[in-house]
Amino acid sequence: MPSVLLVPVGITKANVKDVIADGFQTREAVCADIEDLCTANGI
Repeated sequence: MPSVLLVPVGITKANVKDVIADGFQTREAVCADIEDLCTANGI
C-alpha cells in the first residue's frame, strides 16, 4: 500500500491562512472561539 510522508509544520499567525487556503481546515474551524482575533488579522 502506498504511503505519503508529510513533514509536520507548526501553525502560526504568519501561516494560518495557508492552512485554510490549502483545504486542511476551514476558516470556521480555525476561528471558532477567536473570531475577533481572526478578523483583526485578516483571516
